[in-house]
Amino acid sequence: MENNNPVSDTQAAIEAGKQLGAAKVQEVNGVPVVLATESVEVVPLRQFMDRPQRIEQRVEVKDADSFIDYYNVFCPQDGGGVVFCDTENAEFVGVLDYHNPGTPDWCEHVVRFECTKTREWIDWTENDGQAMDQIRFAYFIEQHMDEIVKPKAAEMLEIVTTLKANNKVTFESGVRLADGQVQLQYREELDGQAGIKGELKIPEELTLGIRVFEGEAAYKVVARFRHRIREGKVMMWYDLVRPHNIVRDAVDSIAERIREKVMADLFLNGRI
Repeated sequence: MENNNPVSDTQAAIEAGKQLGAAKVQEVNGVPVVLATESVEVVPLRQFMDRPQRIEQRVEVKDADSFIDYYNVFCPQDGGGVVFCDTENAEFVGVLDYHNPGTPDWCEHVVRFECTKTREWIDWTENDGQAMDQIRFAYFIEQHMDEIVKPKAAEMLEIVTTLKANNKVTFESGVRLADGQVQLQYREELDGQAGIKGELKIPEELTLGIRVFEGEAAYKVVARFRHRIREGKVMMWYDLVRPHNIVRDAVDSIAERIREKVMADLFLNGRI
C-alpha cells in the first residue's frame, strides 16, 4: 500500500541519511530534499521544481470588484473557500484554500480587501460638530463646494464671499426664517464706530453627495447648520445626520455585492 504520510516519509528519509556517508537528494512527499549527513537535516530544494505544489500568496486589492474577480479566477471550478466579512472594520478576507470539514488545509492563498474611506468623507466627518470662526467656516465650505448638492453652487459661493468680505463686523442676532434659512444680522465697523447694518442668510440644512468609500457610489448626507453669537462674534458649524448609519449601509452594500458574485462555499460575519 502506498504511504502518503509526510511525517513517516520524512523520518524514513532521515534514517536513510544516517546510513549514507555523503549527501543525497531524494523526494519527500513530492518535494526534493537533500540529506545533509553531518546534522541529518532535511533541506527542501523547492527552487529546482518546475512549479510549487500549492499557491502560497497573500494579495491585497483596492476595490470590491478586484476582490470578486481575483477570488473567482483562483477558486476551484466548483467553488470553494471561505469569505470573512468584518463589517465592523469594513474589511473582507477570502481564503481560497480553507479547510474542508474534517480535512485540514494550508490557508495560505488569501485575498484581502479593506474599504478605503474617501478624502471628502474624512474631511466632513472630522469637522462634524467643530465650531469655526466665520473665515475658517467660509474656507471650509469653499474647499468642499463640489460635495454640496443643495443649495446650488452660486448661492453657496455668495455666502462664502460675504463671510470672507465682512470679517470686521459685529454680529447682533440670528433668527430662523419661515423658508428654512437662518438670517444673521450684523453691523459693519467704520473707523471704530458702528456703521451700516447688513444681513446674511444661510440655509438651515445642506444636502451633500459624498462617497464614503473609494470606488463606490455617493450617498445623500444631510448637514444641519448651527451658529452661536457671543460678544459680537459668530461661531459656525454643522452637525451631520446619523453618519454612522450611512457608513454601515455602505459596508452592507459592498458585503451584499460580494456575497452575490463570489463563488465561495461559506460566508462568515467575522475576521481571521
